[in-house]
Amino acid sequence: MIMRLNYKGEQGKIATKILAKKFKATAPNQKWATYKTEFNVFGQKLYLSPIIDFRTTCV
Repeated sequence: MIMRLNYKGEQGKIATKILAKKFKATAPNQKWATYKTEFNVFGQKLYLSPIIDFRTTCV
């Protein structure tokens, strides 16, 4: 893991790229991806993190 640096110093970790841009899967549940999005709703932080299966493309 590599530490991410910003003006506050070390903040979080960057994961290694284990897929190496090989996104094709031969069966369901072999390769998944996700992304975290933050929303501000009525002054509260809400997070959405959908997961996609590369074989079935189901979210």
